[in-house]
Amino acid sequence: MKLKKISKYLVLLNFVLISNLQFAQSFDKSVLHIYNDYLNNPAFIYAEKTIQINAIGGTSLTKLNNNPNEFMINTLAYFNKISSGIIISYHKENTGAYVNNQGVILGYAYHQKIHQDLEISIGVSFDIFKYKFKPDNQLNISSNTVSDVNYKAGLGLKYKNLSVSYAIHNNNVNMLDTNFIWTKSRKLNNSVFVRYDVQIKDIWHFYPQLSYFDDNTPKLLPSLIVDYKNIVGLGFEYWNNINITAYVKFFKKIKIIMLIKHQNNVLIYDKTSGWNLLGQVQIDL
Repeated sequence: MKLKKISKYLVLLNFVLISNLQFAQSFDKSVLHIYNDYLNNPAFIYAEKTIQINAIGGTSLTKLNNNPNEFMINTLAYFNKISSGIIISYHKENTGAYVNNQGVILGYAYHQKIHQDLEISIGVSFDIFKYKFKPDNQLNISSNTVSDVNYKAGLGLKYKNLSVSYAIHNNNVNMLDTNFIWTKSRKLNNSVFVRYDVQIKDIWHFYPQLSYFDDNTPKLLPSLIVDYKNIVGLGFEYWNNINITAYVKFFKKIKIIMLIKHQNNVLIYDKTSGWNLLGQVQIDL
């Protein structure tokens, strides 16, 4: 019993440390599929069909004042009776010594099953944010605050294992994003589930993505996760670099994910940004 209590306290300690540390100058949001797809295309909101909360935070351990740091918390919910999903997200970023950005993202998606194998969804989201430049007192520069709203509209089609999505947004310039995702999941036994995705993004950008999958809610994680009796899994991904992911499930609800990133062919080390350690926590309700 004492050993179990000690192990629980150690996991909680790791949660506090991992979810608040990142040895890097900025987040690499491109590999954080666990929330990135929803923010890029609101039509993906329907996919989870559950209530989910995930929080992501990090800071750079540098000698600069006001170290770069980012924090985001997302709440996703799907309502079967009205075939709709919503997302409410709060983000706060300090991208440099004098630049701050914070805002709220609101999104809605409607999902409809047209045929036994064909599903369609449409969604829209709004990012209401405030961007502020706060210069040092020694700099002779005025402080500026910019408030704006970015919109995104998305369309998603799913036929059997193939998903196709389109999104248009006015983030700086009007853009159209295209996603093709082929998904294959397999239940190895009553305790182990594996999901494999191949994704073609923006048509010319192709990469394999291996993901964790369980029998209730698919999770788009950037790795192959083998989940044995909902306790622990390990995985990896090759996508222009090497990412090693450690995965822990605590109390069958809280997931602690540690992502070790590698670039420039040096094991778990990046010559540009140094050691990278990213913590992410997700709670499924």
